[in-house]
Parts: sequence; C-alpha cells; structure tokens
Amino acid sequence: MLNTVSKHEKGYPIVHGFGYVERLEQERFLIKTKDSRYSARKAVSCFQLPGLGDKVLFVADPEGDCYILAVLETETGKNKVVFDGDTDFVCKDGNLNIVSEQDVGILTAGELSFVSSDLQVHADNGRVTIRKAMLLGSHLLSRFASIKLISGSVESVADRFRQRVKRSYREVEETGHVKAKKVDYAAEELLTIRGKYAMFSAEEDVKINGERIHMG
Repeated sequence: MLNTVSKHEKGYPIVHGFGYVERLEQERFLIKTKDSRYSARKAVSCFQLPGLGDKVLFVADPEGDCYILAVLETETGKNKVVFDGDTDFVCKDGNLNIVSEQDVGILTAGELSFVSSDLQVHADNGRVTIRKAMLLGSHLLSRFASIKLISGSVESVADRFRQRVKRSYREVEETGHVKAKKVDYAAEELLTIRGKYAMFSAEEDVKINGERIHMG
C-alpha cells in the first residue's frame, strides 16, 4: 500500500519512522517500511542525497506532506551533499577548514571567485592550465630557483622594464631584432661583437673613439 497521507484526512496522525529507499521518482523517493510505502521529498535540513537502498528517517504530517529528515545508512558507498538554490556557508568568530586525506576538487560551470585580504598557496607540485589569462596588480614579487617558459608567443608591454642578473645567456635560433629610439651598451671591461658578416650603417655620422683602434 502506498501512503501519501491525503490532505483531506485532517485527523490523520503524524507518522515518523525509518524505511528504505525503494525507487527514485524524479524529485521524490519511494520509501518502503515494514508495513507500507511512502512517497517523500528530501527535507531542506537533509543534506545527504538519498540513494537506492539507503536507510532513511522520515516524517509524514496530516497535511499530506512526507519528508526524509536524514540518511541513516547508505548503500552507495559515496556521500553526496545536495542543496537547492543559492547556498552560503557562514562561519562566525572562527575559522573554516576543509580537510581531506585524499583529493579535493572544485567544479563549476560558471565563475569561480576568490575574495580575500591575503591569499596563500602552498604545494609541492603545481600545474595551472588556462586557455586565456589576465593578471592585474600594482606590485609583483616572484622568487624562483629555476624558471622554464615554453610559449608560442610572448608579448610584454610596460612603461619601464628593468632586470638585474648575475649572468645572462640568450640564444635566438633565427632573427633577433631590437628597435629603439636610443640604444646604449656599457661594459666595464670587454665588449665583444662577433659574426661572419658585420655591417654598421648610419644616416649621418659614425664615430669610433679609443686610445688604440685596430682595423683588419
């Protein structure tokens, strides 16, 4: 017998007990007890989504509504917490920690937003894959023992760019091109320019100044 607790039975007492989920019917669950069956919905306070064969605690009121209050035992072996509508986790006067002995995954079809006065990320290994990225900030300080950048195209735009390194090595397989209004190279000791062919051209003057100049 399927009990839906008709709304016309005003004198029907409140029924509560436990049963087993026998069938899923869209957003309703068919609960089988020792004596009868009930068609119920998941109560808002029941975070765990009931599955087939789960042992649940339910209540039915005289108005004809039947709700699953809690999942007592699960047969699926996997916990699934489901909320309907917008949901906020609020922790007052304390910290909120999410701890897992294995992996933690965050999946969303929309926007993922982090808002904080301070952001810290610690990991032994990291991997970030982004199809299109934009980074905005007023100050950036990065410290790495080793950096390897592999990219099809890199473009940097800045009002001022300054580098300080102890040793610098640069290899260009094909063509290297520098375009500037003024170029100044200063070496405290030795400046060497080597090439199979060398060409210096100027629209006006070419000046070479030194104590000794050797040509050829």
